[in-house]
Amino acid sequence: MIPAGCEDARAIPGKREAALGKTPAVLFALTAVVLLWPIVAGANSIHVTSGFVDGGGGLGLPMDAEDLQLFGSGFDITSALEDEVAFIRFKTVPTVRPGALADFSAVLNVEDRVAGHLNDVSMSVSAPFKLSFDVSPTRLACQDNGFGTLCTGRAPFTLEAELTLTPFGGVPAVHRLFGAGTAEGRLFKGADFATSGVTYVFGPSAVPEPASLSVFTAAFALGAALLRRRRMTGR
Repeated sequence: MIPAGCEDARAIPGKREAALGKTPAVLFALTAVVLLWPIVAGANSIHVTSGFVDGGGGLGLPMDAEDLQLFGSGFDITSALEDEVAFIRFKTVPTVRPGALADFSAVLNVEDRVAGHLNDVSMSVSAPFKLSFDVSPTRLACQDNGFGTLCTGRAPFTLEAELTLTPFGGVPAVHRLFGAGTAEGRLFKGADFATSGVTYVFGPSAVPEPASLSVFTAAFALGAALLRRRRMTGR
């Protein structure tokens, strides 16, 4: 005997048909969600596949951002950041010491508008905006170049950001940027000052060639030495 109020739908004409009639509708709704979710979720996502961000300055201080080059499918932002207020700040200040574990994670802050393109349409990037780089910790390789200690380190990074892009004369829209690549950090510590620099290069094979890295390291050391000489002479 079935208790009152607990009748089986199969035993009651009409209830069975109603239950079966709901099944196709539920399956259709679930299928639509599964198929459309990636489209809806990724509608405003932009994958940065190439380009770089570069900056340098005093160790422990906000570094001058010197280049912003981002490229993706139908997307680009290119600015030398010469006329814009822009700086990069490490989340943790690295220690200049051979073998030290360094984290080159940082945030790029841009206080002024920059221009870009999306799907062949000119865009303005609303300011201020930030790009957050999360870098895996890496061991520093250091050497004494006669002026002080020069350390370098490379590690993979990921990028996450939200930018508001506005077509000229159009409506603003928020877009999620994501990407990955290789970060190269450069640290120099002299007798009375210390400097730092970092470059984030996007792409699957973003690690610089050894020859290019050697040239860049030499140039960085020379720049640090010239800065020290200028400070000593007061010019």
